Amino acid sequence: MKIVCISDTHNYHKKIKLPDGDVIVHTGDFSSRGYEHELLNFTNWYGSLVGKKYKHAILIAGNHDKGTEAHDFFKRICAAKDIVYLMDSSVTIDGVKFHGSPVTPRFGFGWAWNRDVRDNRSASERANYSPFKPIKPHWDLIPEDTDVLLTHGPPKGILDITYYQGIEVGCPLLWEKVQEVEPKLHVFGHIHEQYGQLTLGKTTFINASTCTLAYKPDNAPIVYDLKKEDKNG
Repeated sequence: MKIVCISDTHNYHKKIKLPDGDVIVHTGDFSSRGYEHELLNFTNWYGSLVGKKYKHAILIAGNHDKGTEAHDFFKRICAAKDIVYLMDSSVTIDGVKFHGSPVTPRFGFGWAWNRDVRDNRSASERANYSPFKPIKPHWDLIPEDTDVLLTHGPPKGILDITYYQGIEVGCPLLWEKVQEVEPKLHVFGHIHEQYGQLTLGKTTFINASTCTLAYKPDNAPIVYDLKKEDKNG
């Protein structure tokens, strides 16, 4: 199975030169702010690839895709266009199990799908009912027999160093889960400047960010060939 990986296209999807493959996966941030017209523009394009260029198109959301937090609404849009939309859920295609989640560790304000690695709220924030939304329950939903893991953000220490701060911003709890599950492939984006791939142990990690740090859609899709003997389980 040839898997074509893209991410962080930020409304520039029509500028991408797509290679051939069996399945295309997009790991979020397909929009700028997740406005309805952006969601429709992208899904019209992404859905048009199904049955023409690829057998299947799999999608998860990212922190820019705020409109997708109206989950049932966006799920219906994707279903109508034959897009496999994963939100803490799995799908098996030709014997290969994909699992996808949009959540990332919280940063800043107003972003979609942000969750908390730990409770860093001040006493004042706790007193004023600032919500604590733990990220761990999302990672607990990743099945042990996952072959291809799709998350918007990276695990800690894997293609996650920011250009300006020079720090690792990936999720440490996701890294723990990945070590436990050992998927054959883990695809993500989010940190544009860390586009690329590496293999550690049984897992190949791909940061498929299409847009560069300057938000230019210059990074080519990455193709991974998953052979049957490479599957988990």
